[in-house]
Amino acid sequence: RRGSMKIKGAINWLRKEKNLRENHEPTDYILLAMQALEKQVPQKPSIEDEMGYFMCPNCNAAINYTSDREDHKFCLNCGQKLNWN
Repeated sequence: RRGSMKIKGAINWLRKEKNLRENHEPTDYILLAMQALEKQVPQKPSIEDEMGYFMCPNCNAAINYTSDREDHKFCLNCGQKLNWN
């Protein structure tokens, strides 16, 4: 949890920096850093269908069957960190 709070704090700081620099400097690096950090905050996958597939909360890619969920700490498609609790 403490790591998630630090990541969220860093995202908020980057968001403020991006807003301050928006009309003055390129913000591509700030946006890239924000996207990478946001994927490190664990998100709960959703169950998509009766077959037991889980879907990534970030990119909606199928993750795997219910029985294999602990094997997937991250989405293989986009890298989103997953929370199975």
